[in-house]
Amino acid sequence: SAALSCLRRLITKWSTDKFSSCRVVLAPMLSSIVALRKEKKLPEQLLNMLGETKRELKNLFALCERDQKPLALYKRRVATPKLLNPRFKDPDDAYRERRQNRGSKNEVAKLKKRVRSEERSAARELRRDAAFLSREALREQQAEDRYREKRRNDAQHLLEMQERTWKEQVKKKRKIG
Repeated sequence: SAALSCLRRLITKWSTDKFSSCRVVLAPMLSSIVALRKEKKLPEQLLNMLGETKRELKNLFALCERDQKPLALYKRRVATPKLLNPRFKDPDDAYRERRQNRGSKNEVAKLKKRVRSEERSAARELRRDAAFLSREALREQQAEDRYREKRRNDAQHLLEMQERTWKEQVKKKRKIG
C-alpha cells in the first residue's frame, strides 16, 4: 500500500512535468500491477488501489505519447537559395573599389616588409651563431696547440738533457783515456 502511494505520487509528478521517459521507466510497473490484480487473495481496498493506479498509468502513457515529439538524429539547417540577381557595375563605384583595393595592397606591403625584416633578423642571428661557433672552435684549437707545444718542449728538453749528459761522459773518457 505504501509502495502504491509512492508510485501514485510519482505518476502525478510525471503527469504535471510531462517527461517523455515515463513510459520506459513505468512500463514494467504496469505489467506488475496487472499481474497483482489477477490475484484473488488480496484485500478489496488494495485491489481498488491497484485498479486506480493502473488507470492513472494508462492515462499518463497516453498523455506522454500525445506530447512526445518524433526523434531526430540531427537538425539540418535549411540551405539558403542562391540569388540569381545580376550584378551591375556602377562607374561611381570605381573610386570605392580602388579605395578598398588600396587597403588590401597596404596590408600586403606591410606583410612583405615584415617578412623582409624577419629574414634580415634570421640572417643576423645565423651570423652571430656562426661567429660564436668559430670563436669556440678557435679557442679549442689554440688550447690543443698549447698542449702539443708543451709536450714537444718537454720532449725536446728531455732529449737535450740526455745529449748533454752523453757529451759530458764522452769528455770524461777522453781525459782519462
